[in-house]
Amino acid sequence: TKYVETATSAAHFAQSGLLTVTSGVTYTGSVYLKSDGKRYVNLAENTATFGSGNYVCFDLQDGVIASRRGLTGTITACPNGWYRCTYTGAAASTSAQMFVVLSNGAANRAHVYLGDGASGVLIWGAQLETGPVATSPIITYGAAVARAADVPTALLNLFPSIGTAYTIFAKYKPQSASVATTAIRLDDTTANELVSLGNNASGAGLATVTDGGAAQAAITSGTITSAAYHPVAASVEGNNVRLLVNGGAEGQDT
Repeated sequence: TKYVETATSAAHFAQSGLLTVTSGVTYTGSVYLKSDGKRYVNLAENTATFGSGNYVCFDLQDGVIASRRGLTGTITACPNGWYRCTYTGAAASTSAQMFVVLSNGAANRAHVYLGDGASGVLIWGAQLETGPVATSPIITYGAAVARAADVPTALLNLFPSIGTAYTIFAKYKPQSASVATTAIRLDDTTANELVSLGNNASGAGLATVTDGGAAQAAITSGTITSAAYHPVAASVEGNNVRLLVNGGAEGQDT
């Protein structure tokens, strides 16, 4: 959406409808912004839910946070002049509204000024969610949905050539150690040829190898706990598969 300020002396902002939140819970709002003549944009301006007058001001020219009050924020450069801008704060009531506010300066909110009727920003992917970080956008067109797990993938031909012996490594943090989790997996887009690394539903590190549709190895070793980072590695060479979790004792399957 192209959002242009009016040629009047006023506050120039767009706002969402009322969003249901839980008081005391941390939320993160995010939106993709690109300057279209306007350098400074505030998020969360004037919303009592996150503290009246709290805001984060983003500089879309230099790609930095210009100023803020009462909230934390991030700005991440994306291709073609876009930035993903976020703010994080604790809800103080049961409803919230996201505000995108054009600003005429960086030192403070500076949102009331005489607009020129032409300057503005491009806006895409506004999202409000629980937690201290912004996840990938869910295109919902106004309907709230639950966050599904991201499954990042990459074609193996983008990797260097894998020889007869190799090691895969991951450092990951499972949401729950009582849920089987795959941290990293190499496959041929089927379950017939794969090597995977993660943990089982009992909180133990797990490395599996499948070849020709038949399970060749399923090693468990070490302890994986919830909400903590764990380094895990597996080496594969022929029929020799090894698993190392948290730098502990090595598990082996020959």
